[in-house]
Amino acid sequence: MEKIISTYYNKAIMLNPYIVLNAGNNADVTKKLYINVIHDEYTIIKKLDLVYYRKPTKFDVIGVNGTTVLDQCELPENVHMEIVEGAVEMFITEAKYRLNMKQSNNNQQ
Repeated sequence: MEKIISTYYNKAIMLNPYIVLNAGNNADVTKKLYINVIHDEYTIIKKLDLVYYRKPTKFDVIGVNGTTVLDQCELPENVHMEIVEGAVEMFITEAKYRLNMKQSNNNQQ
């Protein structure tokens, strides 16, 4: 914190502002979220873009209820191939890592 807090003797220059998400205090019944932007005294914040990501809702053909389980994927079809390729690449990389670890453990014994 001492690197970013400005004092009389320390006028910090920050290349990138810091963002802190706060949920208020424990006594706050509304549980509102607050965004604090920490910046140096030379920066003027004109706008803030907030991008929210969430985990997609589960989809299946069995047990569909329309809220927690959907009957179709809510992601666009054009990202399907990218997701599949990423999953296959992740599996192959992990399998190679496990195989290397197994071989190195066998060589040490």
